[in-house]
Amino acid sequence: MKLSQISDLNKNFGFDVAFSSVCASRFKSAADFRNRHILNYLKEEYSDFISEYQRKNYDAAAKNDNSKIIWTLWLQGDSEDTQPELVRMCLRNMKKNCGSHTVKVLTADNFHHYADIPGYIMDKVKSGEITFTHLSDLIRMNLLLNHGGMWLDATIFTAKQIPEEIFDRKYFTVKHAGRDHVRNVSKERWTGFLQASESHTILHDFIYHFFLEYWKNQKILIHYLLIDYVFALAYNEIPACRKILDDVPLNNPELYNMERWLSSKYDEDVYKKLTEDTMFFKLTWKKDFKKSSFGSETFYGHLLRETVNRETVNIE
Repeated sequence: MKLSQISDLNKNFGFDVAFSSVCASRFKSAADFRNRHILNYLKEEYSDFISEYQRKNYDAAAKNDNSKIIWTLWLQGDSEDTQPELVRMCLRNMKKNCGSHTVKVLTADNFHHYADIPGYIMDKVKSGEITFTHLSDLIRMNLLLNHGGMWLDATIFTAKQIPEEIFDRKYFTVKHAGRDHVRNVSKERWTGFLQASESHTILHDFIYHFFLEYWKNQKILIHYLLIDYVFALAYNEIPACRKILDDVPLNNPELYNMERWLSSKYDEDVYKKLTEDTMFFKLTWKKDFKKSSFGSETFYGHLLRETVNRETVNIE
């Protein structure tokens, strides 16, 4: 962690957040120590805002509108020339497995047609105070709050057709159990990069408006995964949000495990095992994966051939 980052954390959030963040950057075992201090800061600093949502009347049985659109985002553009090969593969596969649902690929040029982000937020994006990654968090929460549907990051590989039951749920996210060892504050109880919901849930209402409240006065992120800390606040402090998340069944246990096989020789039995009870896989475009190994097709080469090279698919 750079001295400038430590100084900024101390200046903006106090010694406890800065010190615990330094410890977590050097020792994996200190992650929970950092998580506690960040959550304590956010809980105290935004106590009035949290209290408003604790007092809100919320009808858990109410049925809200749901566009059932599959939303994704690639800010650089929807032309394949602007997309890394892996992203093209994931977007085409998303369309292939979307069933009757529309896939909308949002870009820097068109997202404002669907997500109404306040001017002061966009000013902070232009100044560099808000990163494009966090802007993506704001956009997804705004979309799910106002339209419902499904959010998939552009690096999600869908191995099967997305079942209709996901769209019929009040809320869905990837959820795992027994992950207390995980450093992320989510402990894999939710994922910001893969969600589906009705519109106007209290969960998305809280998280989106928390972001807006946060950026009224803050100049930097307390942590680059602020979204997970706000999810954790919602879970810990607002019973209606906790119920929404608790009602999600365990699912997609192999979410993170396809990536480690991508440069390995393709094995149909391994692929069947991975996809037996998992349809979504989180990948990254920031690594170089081999298409072949010692003359044999790799997992990446196989998936690429089965999607990108098979046919051209039009995505909105």
